[in-house]
Amino acid sequence: MDSFKAWIPVTIDIDKILLEHPPKQKLKRDKLLYIVHLLRTIRTVDRRNMVGGEWILINATALKNVISDYKPYLLYLEGVGLIICDGKGKKGVRSHGYKFTQLNYIAVPTIIIELTDATLLTALKKAWARDNHGTDYVKKHLPYLYKHFYNGKLIIDIPKEISTNYSITNAVNSIKSGRPRLSVDKFGRRLHTPITRLNKELRKHLSYDGHKLVEVDIKCSQPYLSIKVIIEQLNKKNKNLINRIKEAESLESKLEVIRGLKGCKGLYEYIYDILVDDIYIKLKDEYEANNEYQIGNGERDDYKEIVFQIMYSRNGFKSNLKTSFKKIYNYPFSILYNIKKDDHKDLSKKLQKLESSLLLRTICKRVNQHDKNIPMFTIHDSILTTQKHYGIVENIVKEVLLEEIGFEPILHVKKY
Repeated sequence: MDSFKAWIPVTIDIDKILLEHPPKQKLKRDKLLYIVHLLRTIRTVDRRNMVGGEWILINATALKNVISDYKPYLLYLEGVGLIICDGKGKKGVRSHGYKFTQLNYIAVPTIIIELTDATLLTALKKAWARDNHGTDYVKKHLPYLYKHFYNGKLIIDIPKEISTNYSITNAVNSIKSGRPRLSVDKFGRRLHTPITRLNKELRKHLSYDGHKLVEVDIKCSQPYLSIKVIIEQLNKKNKNLINRIKEAESLESKLEVIRGLKGCKGLYEYIYDILVDDIYIKLKDEYEANNEYQIGNGERDDYKEIVFQIMYSRNGFKSNLKTSFKKIYNYPFSILYNIKKDDHKDLSKKLQKLESSLLLRTICKRVNQHDKNIPMFTIHDSILTTQKHYGIVENIVKEVLLEEIGFEPILHVKKY
């Protein structure tokens, strides 16, 4: 890594700030710029940061891996009035939140500044390698996915009038280069590509070999996958439960098996709402019936994001929606809560590993065995392919997930 491109709000002149407010101790300009870059871009690459509301949550351990002496840098940026801290960080519960004092982090245009400090670049490279496998790993272990990025057939054509953020601009340029950077993270073994960084609105500008793409998406994927985790826990006390569910021929008969279990309050409702009704709308209705204010704009997606917060936040995190979730789905809540008792990341790790195992290493592999010419591009819980082939992909997704989860998933197919 010879340099790092930092996206900095145009209104921030770090050299002028350093000149007008000389630090009491020696601070490196590039490290200050890297922290400013994080505050400007972190929400565009990690939606989990929505837990902090208007504040950007900075994980101290992750920051320390890049800037070992990060505290003086944060204090300096606070001292000159560039950023403020909410002071609500609590070890084991929540990171400190930061925000620019006078900027809307999305509205202000940015400039790219090349960071070249050798110590910083070495730390960034080590931190990335510690958490990820690179392109060569993808080529070796997921060749049936790798090949479609490197044959020159994947094209993206975004109109000039569409503005893009830091993450998306990098993703677009990576696709256009014809040699995109691919990686598999070591946490949940998910595949990360330029396409995983594109938002839904921009996927319509993708094409493969001249054909527009179709997305096959698993509805309520994380709650759906959690069914397997919960049933496996139940199977320890209810022998042959997994087999009984798989042997039941219809969804109704499978749900009757669940309904007949004792001491599992809310489990039937949980699975029913995932597979038949809409778990996000159910939570929305319950929450708004018992609280004066709605969440966000009161849209389904607002509650979808909060469900991720409930499932992946630390057990000590409290919210009214978490209370609603526990009330409706008491037994599932208790199982998920118990998985997180030692480390709140254990649940997200378990579900992401299950997702990547099923999507990347089972479904996509089976599609490739069926026809090596079928293009596939994954976005964690969905697969993009061409219109000619999406029916085959859809059938194999249903086939594998019914085998592994015990319940057939609800799939959304979107033609771009």
